[in-house]
Amino acid sequence: MQLLEDWVKEVFINKADLLLITFNSMWKSSFKEVELIEKILESHGIGKGSSILELGCGNGRISIGLAKKGYRVTGVDISPKFIEDAKRKAEKEKANVEFIIGDVRELDRILPNRYFDVILFHWGTIIGYYDEETDIKILSLCKKHVKSNGKLLITRLANRDTTALIYSFFGGKCSYISYDDNIVVVEEVEFNPITSRMSSKWIYYVRKGRDLMYMDELKYSIRLYSLHELVEIASKAGWTLEKVYTGIDRLEEVRRPTLTPVLHYVFKPR
Repeated sequence: MQLLEDWVKEVFINKADLLLITFNSMWKSSFKEVELIEKILESHGIGKGSSILELGCGNGRISIGLAKKGYRVTGVDISPKFIEDAKRKAEKEKANVEFIIGDVRELDRILPNRYFDVILFHWGTIIGYYDEETDIKILSLCKKHVKSNGKLLITRLANRDTTALIYSFFGGKCSYISYDDNIVVVEEVEFNPITSRMSSKWIYYVRKGRDLMYMDELKYSIRLYSLHELVEIASKAGWTLEKVYTGIDRLEEVRRPTLTPVLHYVFKPR
């Protein structure tokens, strides 16, 4: 567990400024992501004015987007720098969002006697950061802070089965390159089918004319779950699967085996 905690602290606290470069580049796609979440909420009778708790909110692109659509949003993140940036962005966007610094594993202390219509994890946030036992603990805490008719949404979560298949073609390793203005990020990814953990190293470069100048790098490791595995650990935490979807622009309910890269889960308290 200590090694897993070390990377979380290193990435989200010690190197938060570096990761903010990536988070800021993702704001360009935030509108579509928020639209997707809103479609899920509406299809499950969660209307505007409902209270949403986003855990692992980063610098607020989803929380702020949902608040601007009329939801009452609280965002929690372990990174002081992310929350500081999220508050600045909320003020600029004139969005009424409550942002709180905190470790989700201490949710009872962070939000005592607070209950929400929806608890949201987006883009593989937190679930899988530590180990299965911790994930069950986190999901159990979520159940304590959701209303009796509330929902748990886990959206854009990587599908373990698809990831395993993709990386089997590359011998378990693969590299990606992304560009944003004058920043280049090289991502080196390795998937271990025995532990079901995906380890990644992001190397940041800044462009100087035709040259690339090394900035810094960060590493993380995430436990990926197949559909049935996530349903099983959620069940141990007191949740029942209501529906699972795939798609980005158009939601499709999953009714048969699928190799879609990401899945969107909706649970209700049991």
